[in-house]
Order: sequence, then C-alpha cells, then structure tokens
Amino acid sequence: MKKLIPIIGLEIHTELLTKTKMFCSCPNAPFISTPNSNICPICTGQPGTLPVPNKEAIVKAYLVGKALSASLRTYSKVDRKHYFYPDLPKGYQISQYDLPFSENGFLEVEGERISIIRIHLEEDTGKLLHSPNFGYSLLDLNRAGVPLLELVTAPMINSAFLARRFCEEYQQLLRDLKVANADMEKGEMRCEANVSLQEEGSFYFEGFQLKAKPGYSLNPKVEIKNLNSFRAVEKAIEYEIERQKELLYEGKKIIQETRGFDERLKCTVSQREKESAKDYRYFPEPDIPPIVDFDLSSLKLPLLTKTLRVRLLDLGLDSSQAELIAKNREIAELVIEGAKQADPKVLANIYINRLKLKPSLPAKEVIELAKLISAGKLPAALTGKLIELALKEKLSIKEAFSKKMEKSQASEKLIVDLIKKVIASEKEAVASYKKGKKEAIGVLIGKVLREGQGLLNPKEVKDLLEKELS
Repeated sequence: MKKLIPIIGLEIHTELLTKTKMFCSCPNAPFISTPNSNICPICTGQPGTLPVPNKEAIVKAYLVGKALSASLRTYSKVDRKHYFYPDLPKGYQISQYDLPFSENGFLEVEGERISIIRIHLEEDTGKLLHSPNFGYSLLDLNRAGVPLLELVTAPMINSAFLARRFCEEYQQLLRDLKVANADMEKGEMRCEANVSLQEEGSFYFEGFQLKAKPGYSLNPKVEIKNLNSFRAVEKAIEYEIERQKELLYEGKKIIQETRGFDERLKCTVSQREKESAKDYRYFPEPDIPPIVDFDLSSLKLPLLTKTLRVRLLDLGLDSSQAELIAKNREIAELVIEGAKQADPKVLANIYINRLKLKPSLPAKEVIELAKLISAGKLPAALTGKLIELALKEKLSIKEAFSKKMEKSQASEKLIVDLIKKVIASEKEAVASYKKGKKEAIGVLIGKVLREGQGLLNPKEVKDLLEKELS
C-alpha cells in the first residue's frame, strides 16, 4: 500500500453575540439565566408561531465572511433541516442549505491558505443534561434559537496540528470582530472534524470536492463531533488518523460514521452511522421570505490581529514577540507608533518583560526608556527599578534616571580598578581579544558588570576596557 495522506475538513459552530435570539425576541443569555427562563412560543416550537430573522446576527455573519475574503451573497434564503432529537423542540432546525450568506473564503494559517467552502447562519439547539444515576435527562431550552454561525472548510488540511491552529486563528478573528466570545469550554464554539485517509496519488480536487482518480475509489470519511477544546481537536484527529491507518494496513474497511472523542481515554468512540443531506429533507423555510439586496455598505473591518502581527514582524520583532503583542491590540498599537522614535525590539522587550503587556507607563515614557537602553546609558539591573521609581514617585523616566544614577554612579577610578581586576583573572579572554577576536571583549564586559553588581554603565565600561587593553 502506498503512503496514506490525511484529508481533514472542519465544521465550526459559533454562538454569536447578539442581544436577542435568531428568530425571536428572547434574550441571548444561555449561560447566565435560570434554566428555561429565556424561552417563548417561537423558540420552543409551538404551533402557529412565526419566526422573525435577527438583523444583527445577519450583519455579523456577513462581517465574518468579509474578514475571510469570502464572496458575499446579497440574495440568500433559509431552509428547514429535519431531524429528531429531544433538544430540538420543532423537529427541524432553521438553517441554510444551498444559498449561504458567504462562500469561497480563506484563512492564512502557518503559511498555508486554508480554503473555506461556506459560512452560514442557523439556530442553536437546547441543552441536554444527562443524569444516569436517576435514569432521566434534563432539558434547558435557553440556548434553543441562539444565533449559530457555521463555517465549513475545504477538506484540504493535512495534519492535526494545522487543524488546531486553524481553530485558534479563527477564534482570534471572531474576537477581533467582536461578533463572538467563542469560548470552547463554555460551548460557545464547537468543532467537528471530518477525517479520511487516501492513498498518495489516488485522488485529486475538483474545486473543493475530493475525487478519485480512474482505477481508484475513495476511503470513507469519519466525522468526530463536538470537540470542545483546541487540545481535543488535535488529539482526536491524531488518534483517528492512527486508527484508520491501522485498519487499512490490516486490509479492513473504514465505516462512514459519526464518532465522539473520549477525553479521559484519549480515543474516538463510535456513536452512529453518518447521515447524508437527503436524510435531513431540506426545503425552503415557508415562513421566512428570501433575503434580497441586503445592504452591505456598512460593513467595516477593524484592525485584525493577523494584520498587526505582520506589521510587527515587518518592524523586526521575532515571531514570539509579534505573536504575544499582536493579541494585545493596545500594546501593539503603542509599539507600532513608538517605533517611529525608538527601537521597536527594545520597546517590545519593555512591554513584554517589564510591563507584562500592560500600559502602566505612559507611551512617551516607554519611548524615553527605550532610548536610554539603546544608547547603553541604562544598566540592565536598573531598568525594573527605574520603572518602579517612576511609577511610585510619579516621575518622568528622565527624572527617575537622574535620581537613580546619582545614587549608583561609580567613579571612573572605581571602574578602572574593576577592569584591572577582571583583566588579571580572565587571561584567556584577554589573549583572544589581543589576537584579533574582538567578540572576546563581551566576556570581559560581562564580568566587569557583574563585579559592579549591575550598577555600571555598559557603554562606559566598554570604552574604558578598550582603552585599558590598547
């Protein structure tokens, strides 16, 4: 058997932040309310009720599509998706079938462009709380009817790691847009993964659709449902890839089915055979007319984390610095603006290591601090103490620097004495320097600074050391 290639597609459901539910005026607050308190005849599926679409949810769905460079439909409709389960009081879910609000988008992840087939709106279900010890289940319908945004990727992801990173990047995007909290632990964002293994060279893509080459047939895909953490996404897919690989190498068949992920056992477990679209008996929702010529002119994208990350990298920050700072928009903007006057790497280091990504020091003072560090005027050991002094006594960095350095300034004679002591003890480094290895002076400078307990000016030490060695 040839090499087996993982083929992974994701379906991600996210509850949108709206004041009310998708088709009624009940509050959208499933996590902070008494069970079954935010319900009405519409979201509980009572006969004779008429749903009214939530414009706020539709606008937010389009905004996500725009941020993902998708094609936005100004003509769309909603459909009924039929299935029976206790948490679905109507016996059908209002969703979108063939005319989603957005399609053909993408998201850049780890240098790869992951294609997105569609982004559509539907309503969430209620929540079942199982009580096996008592032999019954409890049903809370506060969540029923909450606006739910579904994103479907093309099956072009080839690793569990990339699937996880896609989910992380998508969550950040939703938060940047302020359309969702997307907290996976609370169930505000839920991921399902479709996983199959195909022989290398046996398939190709026609658009977003996986096709078998002549003489080959595709192995079935397996859906893994309701993964509620990024770690679960990665671990479930990793396990499923190995499970399918083992079956195929043993000559056994893969069953097209739905499986769940057991967090405790770290394995996927069979739940049921996978339904097809025909099983859902989709048809247009008769109580909601098509959405025609929806006004998209008001859609404005904020500055996104991914854009900030690129700008910070362009300023010369390393990837870890850029990643940390880009997620804190206020600090990112301060670094980008401050880079016009000071070294951006030094600014980033101050905000990350000294200020812990909090703007506790005014921007102009951080810039002044960065200038002192870049000029070699501020000993490393004094940086934190200088910030403490400035904040405690409400001084500018210049004032705090003058006050601190008055107390800690060593005389030139004392520095020269320390230099002579170090030269006498570090004969090997001195010899290397005199043979032309100029980098050896770094060892000597470091030793002098340690002898001076971090209170010496590195630039002054370097100048006096070079003079002493000449």
